[in-house]
Amino acid sequence: MLEFAAAYYAVMEPSRHRCAGLTLCVLLLLPAAAAAEGSQSLAYEVWLGGLRALEADGRIVRQAETYRVTLKARTKGMVGWFYPYELELEAVGARQSAEHRPQQFSSKSRSSDETKTLAIRYAADGTLETRREPASANPDPKALPAEMVRATLDPVSAMLTVMAKASQGAAESASGGASQDASRNEADGGCQGLTRVFDGKRRYNLWARPAGQTTLKASRYNVYSGPVTLCRLTVQPLAGFKKKKRLAGRIPREITLWLAPIGDGGMPLPVRLEGESSFGGLVVHLVGTEHEPQRAER
Repeated sequence: MLEFAAAYYAVMEPSRHRCAGLTLCVLLLLPAAAAAEGSQSLAYEVWLGGLRALEADGRIVRQAETYRVTLKARTKGMVGWFYPYELELEAVGARQSAEHRPQQFSSKSRSSDETKTLAIRYAADGTLETRREPASANPDPKALPAEMVRATLDPVSAMLTVMAKASQGAAESASGGASQDASRNEADGGCQGLTRVFDGKRRYNLWARPAGQTTLKASRYNVYSGPVTLCRLTVQPLAGFKKKKRLAGRIPREITLWLAPIGDGGMPLPVRLEGESSFGGLVVHLVGTEHEPQRAER
């Protein structure tokens, strides 16, 4: 029944609704690796209600003070056969310690009946300039006020910040500092805190909190085997979400990230993601990774 429900959703929902849940899930599983300076390539598979629904390939390039993330995702299997859908996005910004500040964010989605593009530019004062194509013929009466989206992060930069803070907190805890420092890390660092997000349409908060540790074994679904740290994210919708009851549960409100150190630098990145939606369980597996260290300047 879960497989049928997922396929039915992909086929029967109007085009403006049927990709929204998968799109947000892709934005939440983005390659948020807090790796050492260099290039990190990651590959994921998304399973929804027992169906292999999506595959995503991402690349993150981190330098001393900047970052750039690109990602391509597409529906696969039965879902892809009924509803072909592709998503491309890019995020560019500046970083300092665990903080990631976007400069521009863009996305392009293609389905069988439409192509949409989105571009967001971020000013130094926290204001945003958003451009969509095709542009609406009429002004949107439900457009979010400027103050509501001011000083927000795009989903990519938000996840990079969450992962970098988790990495920073883990590194400081592992250093074996004084109890006072440990208490400060528990309160301020690691996987916890609020991140304000705007993806061009939806305004939501991400609340992060630690959820313990466990061990993951490699299987035919995932490539990683070893200890993992769990980070639980709560999605708090604020504006731009559909209020119809039949669509209310399509996006998971609770997401659990499984983080593990991979690649040079030993920083954590998502090796698994879990959530529950009205169409069944959402599970994301890491199926490939490659790290290329930054080359020294001549």
